[in-house]
Amino acid sequence: MKIDLFYEFCQGTGRPWPAGADHRLYQQVLEQVDVGEAAGFNCFWSVEHHGSVEFAHMPAPEIFLTAVAARTKQMRVGHAVVLTHPLFNHPVRVAERAAVLDNLSDGRLEIGFGRSTVREWDVFHIDGETTRPILREALEIIPRMWTEDEFSYSSEHVEVAPITVVPRVLQDPHPPMWIAGGSPESIELAGRGGIGYLGLTLFQPLAALAESVRAYREAQREQQPFGQAVNNRCGAFTYVYCAETEDEAIHDGGPQAAAWYLTKVAALRLGWKAQREGEESAAFDRAAQIERIAESGDSPGRTVLIKVLEGAEISNEEFFEAMDAEDQFIVGTPDQIIEKMERYRDVGLDHMMCLVQAGPSLPHEKIMKSLRLMGERVIPHFHD
Repeated sequence: MKIDLFYEFCQGTGRPWPAGADHRLYQQVLEQVDVGEAAGFNCFWSVEHHGSVEFAHMPAPEIFLTAVAARTKQMRVGHAVVLTHPLFNHPVRVAERAAVLDNLSDGRLEIGFGRSTVREWDVFHIDGETTRPILREALEIIPRMWTEDEFSYSSEHVEVAPITVVPRVLQDPHPPMWIAGGSPESIELAGRGGIGYLGLTLFQPLAALAESVRAYREAQREQQPFGQAVNNRCGAFTYVYCAETEDEAIHDGGPQAAAWYLTKVAALRLGWKAQREGEESAAFDRAAQIERIAESGDSPGRTVLIKVLEGAEISNEEFFEAMDAEDQFIVGTPDQIIEKMERYRDVGLDHMMCLVQAGPSLPHEKIMKSLRLMGERVIPHFHD
């Protein structure tokens, strides 16, 4: 199993943002990239989000990934994921930008594709019903642009006049492709299409991820690949923090950062009312979010998350024990981290994507220390 880095570019300063806050965030992540390269992390993954003021300040990952590629030699660069609707990113532009990045990274690009969420569909005036068929079309036509001398295409959703996409990708025949998503439809699409699958463990126990991996492997039995390069790997991200002792892991700010991230994700992706039918503004429907979590099942992790949303005081120990019990995050000493990650490996995961930066509670210096410690004690256990 490969150990990767995964970044949402969480801006935890809150509004109004201090002058230069995002510049400082970007510079800190680049410093973490340098440490991650030296530590032996396999790949650096970046999200694409638009107007995500709550936590994810990264609307142009292909630009940031170019900076990552320029200062690394071994670590791969991953786009997780490109939003595929043409109102987000036209497929020709996706193919072109990916080809440039593949060349600049010396053939180290991993590229994922996804549909986004209701919040971002509304920003770009996108009909959500069209996003799934458009995702399938993108998976069909983008690898053809990389490999065919002249390409043209016409459908209900996408028009491409004859074009030769240049530059040509460096990887032969093209970069590995991935899909992000948790729905059965996305998992089946990835497995049957010869596409890598990217999932998560936050908001669900490890057993749920194991079921997703099983369904992905099952779908591979009837595989009809979209591109010429089959990618049969699956990865998942979760929050990871490594410290010398368990007491440090609990009190350094790691569990607090995970709690901060969970509540921000809940607000952005699950609890927003769309700006539709004359509504003046979008708002986080806290009560609806709590109800949704309660209905999803009874577990320590869900219970503590509801407490967080309700604004209840939760000790570091209580949050750590609840999330740790379900393997929803990986926080602890190097030996504890290894033991946790082995469980992910044993359910069939090929890539463990470590979310290491989230919220205001965990200082940059402690993140750097965690990355170095993982390079010394954790990564060698899993990498050749």
